[in-house]
Amino acid sequence: MVNLDLQFAEKYDNKMAPQKFKDNTIRYRLFLEFQALLGGRFSEQAGMRYDDVDYEKHTVYITTQLDRFSSVFKPENKEMKTPESIRIDMHISPRQIEIIKWFYEHNEHGKEHIFVKCDGSVMRVNNLDKFLKKFTKVLPHKLPSSFVTHAFRASHATMLYEKGATPEAIAKRLGHKGTRTTYAHYIKTTPQMMEESARVLDEINLKPSKKLPI
Repeated sequence: MVNLDLQFAEKYDNKMAPQKFKDNTIRYRLFLEFQALLGGRFSEQAGMRYDDVDYEKHTVYITTQLDRFSSVFKPENKEMKTPESIRIDMHISPRQIEIIKWFYEHNEHGKEHIFVKCDGSVMRVNNLDKFLKKFTKVLPHKLPSSFVTHAFRASHATMLYEKGATPEAIAKRLGHKGTRTTYAHYIKTTPQMMEESARVLDEINLKPSKKLPI
């Protein structure tokens, strides 16, 4: 569903947004797409720097996060709150590499932090949440939860689980200490999961050779 939401946001935004805002909204959409594929917290992704990326291994190092009290034009990173939040050699997809390179080619004001706006300032969470809020009432389907940046982190967990990733692996990607928080707040049951469980149930036959009595 997150893919449909991003596609709708792009279509709607291209139609409704004034031209002067379009360059930043493209950046917002790419940030959110990257977050849905990464599963990181907003501060972790906003604090990502080009030096954190290993292009050959397709990995990123998430060892610090953006300090929200620092200047948007002179951003500083700070330490993580917990050891579990530090993720070394976290795999990223070819599409994520493509997004990083797009930002590098279009960032004219500096080459340190990746996810910056047109003027070179780092993104703030309120920028993204405000961008998403305008789509909440016009989406063609009702959202199960509020449409904020954190929803893309939860979508990442659900998509991985839907594809067969273990809860332990998902918890590690999200930076959780264990699976309890991952299960309680991030992995959501989807219609596809229900359909798969029904399919599996239909294949179960406890007594395949024994007929029921007449």
